[in-house]
Amino acid sequence: MIIAAIALTFASCTQQRQLTILRDIGQESDTLYKKNKPAYHLQPSDILYVRIITQDEEINTLFNPIFSQGGNSSNIQAENLYLQGFVVKDSGYIEMPILKKIYIAGLTLDEAQDSITSVAYTYLKDPQVIVKLHSFEFAVLGEVASPGMITQGTYELNILEAIALAGDITYNGNRENIVLMRPNQEEYQIFRLDLTDKNIVKSEQFFIQPNDIIYVEPLKSTLFRETAQDYLFFVSAIGSVLSLVVLIISLK
Repeated sequence: MIIAAIALTFASCTQQRQLTILRDIGQESDTLYKKNKPAYHLQPSDILYVRIITQDEEINTLFNPIFSQGGNSSNIQAENLYLQGFVVKDSGYIEMPILKKIYIAGLTLDEAQDSITSVAYTYLKDPQVIVKLHSFEFAVLGEVASPGMITQGTYELNILEAIALAGDITYNGNRENIVLMRPNQEEYQIFRLDLTDKNIVKSEQFFIQPNDIIYVEPLKSTLFRETAQDYLFFVSAIGSVLSLVVLIISLK
């Protein structure tokens, strides 16, 4: 019985190597890892914040109602940029006052800004155009402390920072097989990431993109660990029965 209990305990143990992120990173002196961040390409349902500034105050008011009403960076969120933003429609276009329809799906933010600026010069005099994503949203699910949707203001976020925002991976999480789902215009790309491998720092998937879904799978030992107590109770119950049988036989 003791041997069985010990076997159950060791079978449910998790090795240290399974819990260590970026094993052996920085062991070499002066280690440098080049950033390999892919550009984000705009997709339908993205919301853009577009600000156009000209010498004409009426035009400025039309394109920038928040700022024309005395808004500033500290109360833009309270004004709800969602209502003031421009949604990329399923057709790939955004619709703007005066400028009408502009196709931007598949473009990077810099390319979208150039495209909007080019159209703005057709209708306006010396316009200055600023284009940003309304928000950087992604989801972290599975074996993390605080799963759910996360909204960030930064546009350079790696997967370790994303998981940290979700409260880090739990003891039961599989750090060697993280699922990353990345939506494109009409499909999802699926990646499997090993956070224990230091080379992930050099991969394109190290940096996450808006609308990514990160899923941390449970370790195979998790279910066993969760039910180990039931197994031990069962073993203990059998031991008690056998002890009782032995006692009865010895009394005869």
